[in-house]
Amino acid sequence: MAASMKLFSTLCLLLMLIFATETMVTEARECERQSPSYYGTCFANNANMNSNCNSICECDGFDRGFCRLTKCYCRVKC
Repeated sequence: MAASMKLFSTLCLLLMLIFATETMVTEARECERQSPSYYGTCFANNANMNSNCNSICECDGFDRGFCRLTKCYCRVKC
């Protein structure tokens, strides 16, 4: 009886470890900086400017770009 209880406890612990490691999700940090190449005013509510900012950031080697407070910002995974 004691051996079966020990086996049951070990199996429960093993299952908890397996499920705990499967649910962990790591998310990469993103670094952000003002675009070195975008000149002019950038408005977030203007789709053309936001798209232009994104294109320029991608050409500069960043993952994406967006307008914030009249400036173009680029993001890349750190």
